[in-house]
Amino acid sequence: VYRPQSTGWLFEGASGIQRNGSAWGSAAAPQGQQTAFLQDKNSRISKIVNLKAGIHNVSFYAARRPYNGQQANPIEVRVNNIPIRGLISPINKDFIKYTSTNFPLSTDGSYTIQLISQKAGDFTTMVDELSVNRIPLSQ
Repeated sequence: VYRPQSTGWLFEGASGIQRNGSAWGSAAAPQGQQTAFLQDKNSRISKIVNLKAGIHNVSFYAARRPYNGQQANPIEVRVNNIPIRGLISPINKDFIKYTSTNFPLSTDGSYTIQLISQKAGDFTTMVDELSVNRIPLSQ
């Protein structure tokens, strides 16, 4: 399903949700029966989250679609439209966990987490289990 409306996430462009066993041919989701996908250039998945001040990172599982020469669509991770890591381009069709670099937030508040695809054409990356993680301060 492209651009679903009821998930708590905003899907833009050629992004959406696919299920295990669908025609997309994706490996089974690490959690549950569905994954998000990003296809074509500048497709976006975003969500507004409330976070405490401190050091954070973003982690998620990603896999490329086993189609079109086995090429993934590289993803850029942004927080409030600021890139927080180089591009993530899954190396195969199996889901692997990726974690961004750590980034500071100086105040408690609402922040927009975005995943943005970078490659034009029928290139797709599947995403599952995205989380924003607060890094505990050392004692």
